Amino acid sequence: MPNGEYHSDVDNYIVEKWEGGLILESPPWRVGHDVSYLNTELGISTDSRGRGLFSEADYLAHRERFSEGQFIGDRRAANFGICVTMRTSQPPTDEAVPWIEAIGDNSLAAHVPDGDWLYIVLLAVHPSYRRHGMASALIRACRSLAVVKNMRGIYAIPLLTGYHRFSEKMDVEEYARKVIWGDLTDPLVSLFLKRGFFQKYGFRYTVTDYFAADRVASSGVLVSWENRRFEQDS
Repeated sequence: MPNGEYHSDVDNYIVEKWEGGLILESPPWRVGHDVSYLNTELGISTDSRGRGLFSEADYLAHRERFSEGQFIGDRRAANFGICVTMRTSQPPTDEAVPWIEAIGDNSLAAHVPDGDWLYIVLLAVHPSYRRHGMASALIRACRSLAVVKNMRGIYAIPLLTGYHRFSEKMDVEEYARKVIWGDLTDPLVSLFLKRGFFQKYGFRYTVTDYFAADRVASSGVLVSWENRRFEQDS
């Protein structure tokens, strides 16, 4: 919970200042973010606790592997959002694999230090602090990182977190298609689409069997952003 005071070294970790607070490159004096609220939101059973939720040891491993790519959303001197990323040599045109296979394990063992794509592993904001621009600011931090590191771009497979509201009316493929075409709004997928990401690879709207979560039918949508400043021979 908030302590109302910022660490004396906080300025060295600021990625962006925004109206609601700070985006920080995850500093050593503040580790990760409790995303246990995702259990309920995604329909993850208690038997699956830990699948998709990172421990403090995992967050420390992320920072060890790729410190520049770990961001937190900070308000009132406490973490209320997080973005975990890794570099990969697998382009978004390759066939998508399940989340845990894509990242290797909870420590991001599949991270490739010189990979030319940034893969967003997890983007989460506490329910009490949504709709204040934190998620958008975290996405902007990822885009800036991709440009600075001269990567080809970014991709992610955001889960269809609003599907449970329509599951009795349509299958997940139809729901995804309506979201992509703007007929419906999905809390997570629409966020990426509104922030410059596109669903453009192939004709399948959904990536099925991606993440074991009942309320999203284990499905997400592959979206990507290309770095127009990428220099092939740099």
